[in-house]
Amino acid sequence: MQGGAQDVPTDPNWYCLDTETREWRAVEPPKEGSPVPRSGHTANLVGESRIYILGGRGHRDEYNELWVFDASTYPFKFAL
Repeated sequence: MQGGAQDVPTDPNWYCLDTETREWRAVEPPKEGSPVPRSGHTANLVGESRIYILGGRGHRDEYNELWVFDASTYPFKFAL
């Protein structure tokens, strides 16, 4: 998870929830090819490891794009 909100500084750190222990841990973000921090987006888990992220807003921009994140291997893929 990464994010922020309009008029609030974004948090550049990435976190992953261990659903067995229910503890958050910091993870290394992808080096390149990932979406900019945003708020107002949707994020949906499909299957066991793919998270689809659609739309959202940045500080001055609105995003109409779809990203796919594979939580088992950490790469993002721009889909639309």
